Amino acid sequence: MRIALIYLFMLLVCLHTLAQEQFYNNDRISLDVQNKPFSEIIDDIREQTDKNIIYTKEIQNVAVTIKLSDVPWQ
Repeated sequence: MRIALIYLFMLLVCLHTLAQEQFYNNDRISLDVQNKPFSEIIDDIREQTDKNIIYTKEIQNVAVTIKLSDVPWQ
């Protein structure tokens, strides 16, 4: 569980960092999930952004609650 939270934090930091890059393309992402497996959240992000995110299978079934509203994505 702790590893999943660290991984999620790193993902959000990357999202924020990439949004600051000069190559930002105005794509935005919104999620509002509760106790959803991490792998399904990544699938939702993939559908909205057409980007692949690689993660370890140790965290694929970790339940995550997250709310993102119109967050910049690169």
